[in-house]
Amino acid sequence: MADSSEAVRKKEETKGIRGKTVRILLLVAAAAAVFCGTWLYYVKSVVPGNAYKKAAAMLADGKTEEAIAALSDLEEYIGKNIGRISGTGNADELLALGWLYSEGIGVGEDQEKALDYWLRAAEAGSAMAMELAADYYYEEKEFSKAAEWYRKAADLGNADAMTALGVLYENGQGVEQDYAGAAEWYRKAADLGNAEAMASLGVLYENGTGVERDYAKAAEWYRKAAELGNAGAMTSLGVMYETGYGVEHDYARAEEWYRKAADLGDAGAMTNLGYMYSHGSGVEQDYAEAVEWYRKAVELGYARAMTNLGYMYMNGYGVEQDYAKAVEWYQKAADLGYAFAMNNLAVMYRHGYGVAQDYRAALEWYGRALEAGFGNAGDAIREMVRAGNVSAADAAAWLG
Repeated sequence: MADSSEAVRKKEETKGIRGKTVRILLLVAAAAAVFCGTWLYYVKSVVPGNAYKKAAAMLADGKTEEAIAALSDLEEYIGKNIGRISGTGNADELLALGWLYSEGIGVGEDQEKALDYWLRAAEAGSAMAMELAADYYYEEKEFSKAAEWYRKAADLGNADAMTALGVLYENGQGVEQDYAGAAEWYRKAADLGNAEAMASLGVLYENGTGVERDYAKAAEWYRKAAELGNAGAMTSLGVMYETGYGVEHDYARAEEWYRKAADLGDAGAMTNLGYMYSHGSGVEQDYAEAVEWYRKAVELGYARAMTNLGYMYMNGYGVEQDYAKAVEWYQKAADLGYAFAMNNLAVMYRHGYGVAQDYRAALEWYGRALEAGFGNAGDAIREMVRAGNVSAADAAAWLG
């Protein structure tokens, strides 16, 4: 059958506080602020048992689990003593208290209480608290309030807030959609060294939204962000080298950037590496290696990798041919809203690969793929009508 692995490269956006390492930093910073009276202590502070110093040293050595264990006593200490905090402290203390409740560190997790502290800290002039309050409203889809607080933080020079405001303008969330406005905010944040903003500018230049399309400038911004450790930008820069847009075509450089991003946990980069090995693009074709990379990305819940892994099972590349497993992976990706997988799943039902042949199910999945933006699915529906697999009336429900 035709190549049904996905070659499209996309930049995935990530936002918010995640991961054990960040949890440790929040614990250290917040407790230092609350119990030592100033935000500036961070990991330099000393509390009973030198827990901060121990955890900071372990964290520096990459010993995340050990650092968590070292802070367990401190977390208990926070829980026992937080009641003595009056809540009338300065902005930094209020900010820290909000973090403790947001992360459930030493106290029960309470997002509304965290927001209350952040709003009080924001009113006291904390730009970081303004940003965190905006993050809360963004997660709650209260975009107008999010835009209001991001703007206040941005006006105080907070680069992360500027970047977030750019996202709102780009998506038309809480503000009127304005790509040029998004580019303006991204540029302001980029000028302050914000890597995410640089990467976002790269996307705008690559797509020609809000700015004149310029692949060279896109590559330039991706490179700046990549050099600051932004994994998404590394992947995007790899795509530029693989396709020759904005830079000289160079598979070796593409692989280099994909590997760097993959080492940082970027599922898109892992999938792109898998595609290179599957098709022998700049590397020796190696289906087993391709499958390995797809599996790594699949473990991160990445739909494009699921689709490509399904393709490998469909054709027996790097794995034993197994139509049922191909259907399973297409289904998982389709359930995540991935149009390409929906189309592939329709193919399986149409021809009875790994499932009982079912033209109505095929029509439904082609229709869903079409609704999700996969234009070729419309042609497949028309072919089914011409072949007498489905009626023109049933097809019209999807084709309009």
